[in-house]
Amino acid sequence: MIAGWAWTLLNLYLVISLCAILFDLFVMLTADARQRAQERRSATLQTLLEGQLTRVREGREPDERLQMDLFRRLRHIDNVLAFCDLADGYSAAADPAFARYLAQSGPLFARLCRRYGGSQKMYRASFAWLLASCRQDIPAAGPFLLACAADRRSIYCRENALTALYRGGSQDAVIRALKRMSQEDIHHSQKLLTDGLLSFRGDRMALCGRLWAEFSALSPALRLVTVDLMRFLNADYREELLHLLDDAGTDDELCYAVLRYYGRCTYPPARARMLRFLAQPRRGLWEYAAVSASALRFYRGEDVTPALLAALSDHNWYVRYNAAESLVFMGLGETSCAAVLEGADPYAADILRYMLDRRRLADSAAAERGGASLAHA
Repeated sequence: MIAGWAWTLLNLYLVISLCAILFDLFVMLTADARQRAQERRSATLQTLLEGQLTRVREGREPDERLQMDLFRRLRHIDNVLAFCDLADGYSAAADPAFARYLAQSGPLFARLCRRYGGSQKMYRASFAWLLASCRQDIPAAGPFLLACAADRRSIYCRENALTALYRGGSQDAVIRALKRMSQEDIHHSQKLLTDGLLSFRGDRMALCGRLWAEFSALSPALRLVTVDLMRFLNADYREELLHLLDDAGTDDELCYAVLRYYGRCTYPPARARMLRFLAQPRRGLWEYAAVSASALRFYRGEDVTPALLAALSDHNWYVRYNAAESLVFMGLGETSCAAVLEGADPYAADILRYMLDRRRLADSAAAERGGASLAHA
């Protein structure tokens, strides 16, 4: 006989198992129903959109009745999400009729922007993504996107709105959004901003010039983004940026960004500043020496190698690491490093030996790959 408490536990286990099975079945059935409903919504929206695109291809204006139908449907967030997929497909295919249709649909987007401008933040973010999916500058949506870009409560609203502006390719719209973010002290991820500006569909070099022209009006974080953009684009602002290193009032993070810029876009006058920071970091901050040690690998001169060798004895590990990495990158061999490897400073010898061994292993692996490729040829 099963004890009473054991029988109770067994029945409880069976009830819980049955509830779990019923819950899984419910989730499966509702998910399938939602998928079918989404497919129906997409099909309906595509039919309406194709009707408008047919008129545009024939040189006619969009039908106002169909525009009103689209507006009524796009007031619901599920239809917005379905339209995002449609717009993304037409945009990726670079359909000229779709681009012309968007250009002629300013009133429709203006009404939708007013509709979603006062909605909850996730709805605003979803509609901003619809605008991003269109991949075109829509002037009627400008005020809505500008407000979303300055929304400090939701990173989704900001990022989706900024993505729409990048994809729209309007320099003026992007500059307005970044200046407003600066004025209202809106914090946004530096990496997201840099990656977004690199994805700008217009002339990125011209955008870089506009950002430099507005440099003083930007927040410290956006100044960093501007210098990073210059670095990734290899934009020639070598002479313009140099004074930032000489100005003691320049933000430290901005100085580090400028030093990294000169590590990629070499400029002989910057070498003296790097050597000075390597020997005597400003305000005693080790970051100046570490970044300078890394950037100096791209410079040649009788004073560079001795300065990097001296930096191997720095008290900070990052400075020693970057100096050793730069020396090995510059091709310094063990013979030239004998004084350090056999010297009295064990930390300098260890980090340099580690970098030399790592280069030796990399060279061996490259030689093996080269031999294997020749054997298969």
